[in-house]
Amino acid sequence: MPMEPKPESITHLHLLAIVLTELGRFEREPVIRILDLGCGNGHLMGYLHESLTSRTPEKRFEIWGHDVEEYDGHGPDLLATTLAHLHRHHPDVPWDGFVRVISATARWPYPDGFFHVILTNQVMEHVEEPARVFAEIQRVLCEGGFSANLFPFTTCIHEGHLGLPWVHRIRNFEFLMGYIRFMSRLGFGLYRKRRERYDLEEYTEKYADFLRLCTHYMPARRAFALAKEHHLRISFPYTQNYYFQKLRALLALAPRYRYRQRRRPILDWFAYSTLKYVNCITMFLEKKDAYSLPDPVKAEPVPSAAAASAGPE
Repeated sequence: MPMEPKPESITHLHLLAIVLTELGRFEREPVIRILDLGCGNGHLMGYLHESLTSRTPEKRFEIWGHDVEEYDGHGPDLLATTLAHLHRHHPDVPWDGFVRVISATARWPYPDGFFHVILTNQVMEHVEEPARVFAEIQRVLCEGGFSANLFPFTTCIHEGHLGLPWVHRIRNFEFLMGYIRFMSRLGFGLYRKRRERYDLEEYTEKYADFLRLCTHYMPARRAFALAKEHHLRISFPYTQNYYFQKLRALLALAPRYRYRQRRRPILDWFAYSTLKYVNCITMFLEKKDAYSLPDPVKAEPVPSAAAASAGPE
């Protein structure tokens, strides 16, 4: 029996489990296309390819990756680095045509209704113009397709990039620098893991600017408004599953590769309403409309008062 592919993180395992849980909606599709939006180094793409083909060999998948060139956190030559990793670890796939790196302001280079699934792994908090992303998700998803997005809202307490509470809520730059410096000296946050690369002052300034320039945390009300504006159903049914996966890993229990399909909406909503204050939520967007709005009817022009008083000719 082939060895089970190992995920790089619980986030990868969680997104895989959502895809496996939702595959039933694509039973008649000959090829299921999945986009890793914000694919970075391609590790999630490779994990999805290996896991999906081994667990569901009767289905065909295309795993696509997409990232933006403006974000310098990946380093130079992102496209070449990502393709080199994928070719080295998964040489059975001709990856060259499946990874795109474009400008954040450009239209995505895919036809309308091209993808069945879009995944983002802690990407949305870096999106400066979420309206553009929601619009493109709606455009490139096929009817009945979905997008699963793991990321923190503004309400989260724990900020994952620095490992400090509420640090992303501070707008005053001088106070932000002081808070990072003070908490890092006390041993809180991620500075202790990075101190070999940076002294404290360099680290404080660098990551204060990172928060200022590269993070754009979204409030929940903004997500609801954008989903409505772009005709996407929005829900959070898998938020608690991510935390259960983390708990199972801490207890050395076997991971879950499929989640409960018959959901419990009240419990799901309670879990989301609580966990959005902890860290990540899982925003689930669907392109599906059971009710179609009628085309607007053009109103007849209203006659002027003079024409109305004159009567018919």
